[in-house]
Amino acid sequence: MKLSHSWNACKARFNQLAQATSNPPHHLLIFIVVGLMLIISSGCEEKLPTLPYDQPLAYFDTLVVPASLIQTRNLIVPGKLGSYFYLYVGQNEWVTAYSLLRFSNLSLLPDTLDTLLSCTLNLYTATSLATDTNQVLNPTIKIGLLQSNAAPNWEEDSVSDKNFDLTSYRVTPFTEFDFQISDTVQLDITNFAKAMINDWLDTSKTNYGLILQTANQTETAIGCIYTRSTVYAPTLIVQYIYQGDTLTRTIAATNDVAILKYNSAKINNQRLVLSAGLTGYAFLKVNLDELNIDKNWVVGDANLYLYIDSSLSMSYNKSITVYLNMLDSTAWNASDFTTPSTYEASHTLTAGSQILKMNLPRTIQNITSGYSKNFGFVIWLAPSSYNPILYSLYTTADSARQPYLKLFLMKER
Repeated sequence: MKLSHSWNACKARFNQLAQATSNPPHHLLIFIVVGLMLIISSGCEEKLPTLPYDQPLAYFDTLVVPASLIQTRNLIVPGKLGSYFYLYVGQNEWVTAYSLLRFSNLSLLPDTLDTLLSCTLNLYTATSLATDTNQVLNPTIKIGLLQSNAAPNWEEDSVSDKNFDLTSYRVTPFTEFDFQISDTVQLDITNFAKAMINDWLDTSKTNYGLILQTANQTETAIGCIYTRSTVYAPTLIVQYIYQGDTLTRTIAATNDVAILKYNSAKINNQRLVLSAGLTGYAFLKVNLDELNIDKNWVVGDANLYLYIDSSLSMSYNKSITVYLNMLDSTAWNASDFTTPSTYEASHTLTAGSQILKMNLPRTIQNITSGYSKNFGFVIWLAPSSYNPILYSLYTTADSARQPYLKLFLMKER
């Protein structure tokens, strides 16, 4: 029924009811209103036409890009470390970790500390890393003075296991402590501090600072100590007498860095290595050009899958974020690489993860539509989380667990 005809019928019926009385009683008005509502609901509803259409509005397709169209390359470069949260000290079958610490801002102190009363080294611990739950979580850490006659001084933003040779230095241990999680460590180093600080104040000598190492080679946990980049910076509390006054000065660390020496047996060159501590990048190029995908296809979803080799990976039961970005034209064959400041996709790996899945429909759409050049992707671990975590990913050379890209495509009919 057409709406206009139904409305005219309703109006006519209403007029008939209205003419039935010129002064209807109250109950009759109620009857009229209720009746009118029933008439409208039963006879005045709008009828929408049903349009027959036996064809889908769009085409849909799923496309799996095989490993034969994916190139892979691993790049490991010397880390640029500074400004991280933790100093690492300890060892396990995967890595040996030690840390360097320097106090150079000594302008608050007199030229000599002949009247030194006390000196306390304050360190603030965070957590402990273990490869399994059976390990002792509280390693013993020893602290020593670092000296050399000719070695160049280390800088926290460039030193790494690749360019720091510990055998070029003399290490004089002077104290140690048992690591405890979330602890404030206050070490009285007064007996050693006078000679040490006077040595640092001598501008004719190089201030190499301190070194923190594991004291027990049989312990396998790694202790984490907060760095100067946090509110829990390492400090020296120096108390001395100057011109008759007793003064107390707090000297904050000016440089600190953790050095991670990985076990080469755990680094398989046939795998793609992801590591913030090792600074390992995974490069992949998906040769979509060979598929001749129509530019009119809309990429509804796209997922890149990479399998994790658990036997060559160690997460320390921690989660970490993996990032992906597009490469430029010069990066694929480069021998060095700088971590990108932006990313196009990310995924968080948790302890026990078996597969890395990067969701990147927009990135693939830009390539298939011709908006972006396809020079490949780079995948890396969060650099701000510099730590011993290491992931090994299977490459296209592995027949059982090759990487692949799965696309869900749509196109208007």
